[in-house]
Amino acid sequence: MSKTAAAAIRATFSQYAMVKTRGVLVLHMEVPLEQQAEVFAALGYPLPGNEVWCAVARLDVSVADVSVEHLDRQSVDEAPSVRITAAERGKQRYATASDMQRALTRAALLPKDPRFQAWAIGGAQDGPESAEQFVRETCCAGESRKLIAEDRVCFDAFIRMETSFLVETNQMAEP
Repeated sequence: MSKTAAAAIRATFSQYAMVKTRGVLVLHMEVPLEQQAEVFAALGYPLPGNEVWCAVARLDVSVADVSVEHLDRQSVDEAPSVRITAAERGKQRYATASDMQRALTRAALLPKDPRFQAWAIGGAQDGPESAEQFVRETCCAGESRKLIAEDRVCFDAFIRMETSFLVETNQMAEP
């Protein structure tokens, strides 16, 4: 940002959306398109891993306040602390989850790993969809991977498959 660029922009708060999986609220601010150069001069460009922190303030304080009582009580009570990042919340959930729930989480993440994709599909890298299908067929008789957290047979099959993968790809010593 240049020393002469404005540090703030004027925008209209138009919409919001909750991202429950990340525990955040997305605020949509509208600025006339012809002001886009000013916006990027003032705020820069958001990039993954290089977030641009901004302050949001109401310019017209005469607008009626919306009290918390008007909001859905449950969403307010369950709102996570802004001091805890989504990654930290995910780690906390994983740490407190049951063995079967943790296995389900790994079953969702494993097909995204290119090493697992190659191992599961015999060297071919057909992508995560084929690897997901491999997990379903190997562990859940073709049914949903959710069974890993619900059915002991599916859970045990997943643990055997995961252990085989880790041992055969030298990521784990043989048990």
